[in-house]
Amino acid sequence: MSQTPRAGRAGRAGRGFTLLEVMLGLALLGLGLTVLIKSAANSIFSARQAHMMGVVTDLSRGKMYEIEEILLKDGFSDTEVHEDDKTFEEEGWPGVHYSFKVEEVELPGWEQLQALSKSHAEAGSAAGSGGGSGGKGALTDPLGSGAGGEELGGFANSALGGMLSQFGGFGGGAAGGAGGDIDAAQGGAFV
Repeated sequence: MSQTPRAGRAGRAGRGFTLLEVMLGLALLGLGLTVLIKSAANSIFSARQAHMMGVVTDLSRGKMYEIEEILLKDGFSDTEVHEDDKTFEEEGWPGVHYSFKVEEVELPGWEQLQALSKSHAEAGSAAGSGGGSGGKGALTDPLGSGAGGEELGGFANSALGGMLSQFGGFGGGAAGGAGGDIDAAQGGAFV
């Protein structure tokens, strides 16, 4: 009778898992669950952050429209208008803070733009920065100087040259080219 229980145990031992296998399986399961929980937490955090980004965008857009309405109604002042560390409590978001500042933008005068364009054209033609098909002048030169035979060295094709031509200045497209008349191209009475 003593051999019968041993034979039964040997049969059961072959069908089950050892303690080491169970512990290894639990460790892998725990590691997988940890990664899964972290991923879910990051997804929840990202969704909340995206939601708040949308809320803040809408709130700030509304505040900008509100400030613009006030400035259009009351007019612009010579001094800057600013508010610091305000909240969107009226809109239902007391935890969201904002600051704004309205200040005068100083743009260069007409004479400064002309002087800049002339000096840039002279520097472009003197340096010989090529604006042809093989040159890299168009990529490295933001004002577009450097085309060979043009009067202003490619300035007519630049952003600043285009703006100047709209206001009756030199260097704009067909009006600023060889034999072009700015007054004729712009209608004569624009400026």
